[in-house]
Amino acid sequence: MNESYASPRKSSHLFFPVLALFAAAVIPLSLQAMTSPRPWLAALASPLAHGREMLFGFGLGVAAAYLLGALPPRRLWLLFALWLGARTAWLLAPGGIAAFILQTAFALSFAAIVAPRFLGRGRKLRNLSIAPLLSLLAVAAVLLDLIAKFHWPAPVHLLVAAVLLFAWLMAFMGGRMIAPAAAGARYRQGENLAARVQPALEGAIIAILSLAAVCTLVLPIPQPAGVLAIAAGLLVALRLARWQLWRCRGRIDLWCLGIGYGWIAVGLVLLGLALLRDLPPYTALHGITVGAMGTLTFNVMLRTHLQRSKQALERSRLIPVGTALITLATLARLKASFSPAGDMTLLWIAAMAWSTAYLLLAIRLLVRVGSRTNG
Repeated sequence: MNESYASPRKSSHLFFPVLALFAAAVIPLSLQAMTSPRPWLAALASPLAHGREMLFGFGLGVAAAYLLGALPPRRLWLLFALWLGARTAWLLAPGGIAAFILQTAFALSFAAIVAPRFLGRGRKLRNLSIAPLLSLLAVAAVLLDLIAKFHWPAPVHLLVAAVLLFAWLMAFMGGRMIAPAAAGARYRQGENLAARVQPALEGAIIAILSLAAVCTLVLPIPQPAGVLAIAAGLLVALRLARWQLWRCRGRIDLWCLGIGYGWIAVGLVLLGLALLRDLPPYTALHGITVGAMGTLTFNVMLRTHLQRSKQALERSRLIPVGTALITLATLARLKASFSPAGDMTLLWIAAMAWSTAYLLLAIRLLVRVGSRTNG
């Protein structure tokens, strides 16, 4: 059958189970690589390599699965093959030409397909901004692969800028998910939620985070970016507070989304404080990458699966269990960093809590639902 007439397939159907398995495996493997180096784990043996896979392997993969939507099967399988091939090539030959070509092709293809959807006459500036954001994330993925390919010095500032861009994406997409869900829940309770998308706050968060990323890359000192990160974190917290999720009775699924959104605020403030004091940012970055990205991606993947299966989100037991496990992983990871040499027990607690959450998610996504009983 010609591709143009083939039935489109949802990208999330194919990507999400494999992404969940990848997330469950990559954290303990990274910890093993950094604490007891082994040749076959060389691809994950540095903080930059670990960050690269979490951001542009896992994070960009989830963004692609969520934003690509329905695609013709051949195009979908090609993108999936590029993503999976890039992960495999990086593990087998880190910094090799195959990993660079596959990752570059995946990142640029994703941006080329999705970015134009946010363009067009009549669109608000806040929506238009997502097109250059996705393009910048693709470029950042290519740059980090170039650095690995030619063994250039690890640019911590590029990793920080990439995390700020992902915080921007999560603040935007998370808000567009939470606001209507909270408004609907309040409406069914006979109440009205006045503060929904909050365009002024959303626009300010976008502007501040984009400026913070630019400052990180072009200024010789980190303090301006630190001030901007703290300001953005406080605005994210204010936006979350105005949704009043605690008033959505019995909606633990919304509370869990709120926890993930709250980690964006906490992570940005921690990152800003680290930049203000000119400290290594790796500890602070985990508030965003583990806390926010972990919680939000877990909930997005599970919510998508439950909605497709026509199951009530508020009755899912896995949503609060997984969110609690990722919260434990985040707190243990941050706590471990206060020890000068790092507390290995806490690091392994963090790794196992994270992996357990995503392994449970992978099983849930892979098991075909035969009834409408909630899990």
